[in-house]
Amino acid sequence: MDKSPTQSVQFGAILLASMVACLSILIWISLPSISKEKGSVSIDQQHFTGSGSAIESGRVRVCGGLVTSVNRSWQVAIKPGQRPTASFKGMAPLATWPPSKTIPSDQGATYLAAVASHDALWIGFEADKDINFAVSIDVDGRNALTGQLGWTQALALEPKNFLLIPDQPWFDAIIGDKGNLQQLIPFYSHVVRPIGFATGAEIRLTVYPIAPTDLDPLLPAEPKGPVPQYSQQPAASQTEPTIHPWVSRNLRRNLNAPRECARLTFLIVEPNVFESLTAIHLPEGMFDDADSTPPPPFQLY
Repeated sequence: MDKSPTQSVQFGAILLASMVACLSILIWISLPSISKEKGSVSIDQQHFTGSGSAIESGRVRVCGGLVTSVNRSWQVAIKPGQRPTASFKGMAPLATWPPSKTIPSDQGATYLAAVASHDALWIGFEADKDINFAVSIDVDGRNALTGQLGWTQALALEPKNFLLIPDQPWFDAIIGDKGNLQQLIPFYSHVVRPIGFATGAEIRLTVYPIAPTDLDPLLPAEPKGPVPQYSQQPAASQTEPTIHPWVSRNLRRNLNAPRECARLTFLIVEPNVFESLTAIHLPEGMFDDADSTPPPPFQLY
């Protein structure tokens, strides 16, 4: 029996509605996986570049997983094999510069660090579990690991101009003018810099997130601890660069240049300058330790 025109229209409408419903269900089912796929990229980028830098328990956290601190120590006479410089006297008080209640961006964040003229200092690093970072360190316009002049623009393997974190948990000495290792000490003068005040040092850190697959698979034996910095003899000449004798993993030689996730600057200032610039009152007697005795040297490894 033939269907009437009305029945044919009703049947077509039902069929069209069923097709639309099925298509809607398919789209709804596929949406979570599509959103997740797109979201994973943005979350990964945000993890390393969008979290900003912030002072956390006296240390600065950047890139969603690297914590760095400026620490005070004792000035010591440099002798072969001597290694007390990373002894912990106390963390240097930190404050954002210029003062701000907002979280500084990962790029170009600047912090003041209060360090007395009789102190030495060292930079501490700690990475969250299963995260690796490469960090280049410049002190007053010179790469602190190679001695090369100029602010570091990219990572280099020869000579190695960066630390690998978490393998190298602190940094406490720089390459001097003659290629020898020197304790990291603030040098204060009355010269007012363009920023408006004198500093004892300007330390710049450039941070790069490193994937586990980008590490050299040929790993050295796990070190017991940092190799003593001052046991190394000075280089024979300036053309024979000295590098820090750390034992750690390295980056693959065929690795494409990683993209930085943060740039930090620490301006080392005297405590009274820190207080006047930030209006932060430091604990009384905090820096009254000029005549204190440094701890004994570490054992050689």
